Amino acid sequence: MEPKNTKQKILEKVLCFMAKSLLKKHNPCIIGITGSIGKTSTKDAIYHILKDHYNTVKTQKNYNNEIGLPLTIIGAETGGTSPAGWARVCMKWISQMRNSDYPEVLVLEFGIDHPGDMDKLVEIAKPDIALVTAVAHSHEMFFPDAAAIAHEKGKIIDAMRKGTKQRSAAILNGDDKVVRKMKNRTKAPIFTYGFHEDLDVHALHVTENTTSEGSGITFKVEAEGRSVPVRVPNLVGKHSLYAILGAISVAQIFKINLVDIAQSLLTFTLPPGRMRLLPGKNKTVLLDDSYNASSPASVNAAIKTLATGKKNRTVAVLGDMLELGDKEKDYHKEVGKCVQKEKIDFVVTVGSRMAYIEEVLSKENYTLGENLFLVDKPQEAIEILLNTLKPDDYILIKGSQGMRLEVISEALLASNINPKEVLCRQDASWKAKSFSVQ
Repeated sequence: MEPKNTKQKILEKVLCFMAKSLLKKHNPCIIGITGSIGKTSTKDAIYHILKDHYNTVKTQKNYNNEIGLPLTIIGAETGGTSPAGWARVCMKWISQMRNSDYPEVLVLEFGIDHPGDMDKLVEIAKPDIALVTAVAHSHEMFFPDAAAIAHEKGKIIDAMRKGTKQRSAAILNGDDKVVRKMKNRTKAPIFTYGFHEDLDVHALHVTENTTSEGSGITFKVEAEGRSVPVRVPNLVGKHSLYAILGAISVAQIFKINLVDIAQSLLTFTLPPGRMRLLPGKNKTVLLDDSYNASSPASVNAAIKTLATGKKNRTVAVLGDMLELGDKEKDYHKEVGKCVQKEKIDFVVTVGSRMAYIEEVLSKENYTLGENLFLVDKPQEAIEILLNTLKPDDYILIKGSQGMRLEVISEALLASNINPKEVLCRQDASWKAKSFSVQ
């Protein structure tokens, strides 16, 4: 990472002051979300439930770092390289300082990719409710191991506000052993969620096996001795339910009735680029997960979802996972083992790192040029796919942000669908790359 210049450091300090002054004046309830997987989906699910009950604002786009977090609190867009743009940010801040209708609840993402990042974020905004989704192998180019990542993410628990009139709780993914141990970092009430029954006090868990169909996912959730059926029509993949369970846990802290929560989730949709089912060309079905692939855990979960929804052929289009450090070859080969185990029919890899899976698949009846293709660029993958796809193929598209696999999703999308409405990074603010991402 390039060192920050003096102008950027000054900008961050000014934005930090502006954000902290707003929070001090209006004292909203702050829900802070971090984790290696599922931050944005969890944030969106929380917002979707709370917005009908409270004046609520959520992190937009990838505004989850030292610049983006204050901008979310201010309610402004980045000024980019324009002095006039930053002047508008200042005017927005002044307006918000005078605003008598400032949001009651802020649902904020805390994104980290280097040691010390969380310290800077919690200096800007200390959460009342801290939620940790999962810890997985990601950004190991900057961290020595997963334990170091967990330590950094756990700082959000350490920083929770104490002695305030606001709601206070730590919400942890109880199925993630590393996250579950974070309960020892606070004396605040602990809420856990997951699929296992041996969770802690204030647990939320699924009491029946989930069913994943073309119409979404249906399951039963139990909390405080009460069981309620929940259906999320626009959701696919068992692992996607973690975002829903985290959101339900937050809603319970706000005393929202479980039946009302279930009703609200009937209209919930994941954000673009995250496990979205879309119609493709030639009557194919796209499972668009092109926003990011930060760890083998997230890629393998997507591959398992692809396998469970088999129609004609299952097709996996997989891009490199970036920032995984010295173990990147082993982590990519893990993906190859998952592809083999789930018996994916047709595979196209994009990038030199994902090509490592050929070492695994070549031993398992995958043949280069027949059902396995290794390419360097998305455009090459598009040419192969357009010439080989069959009606009813079920196609997963997933890779790190830097691989830009959303261009493949766009090329395969049915002609009557507007890509700007359903795909990620389809507007200028994404393409400007004004912020670092996780």
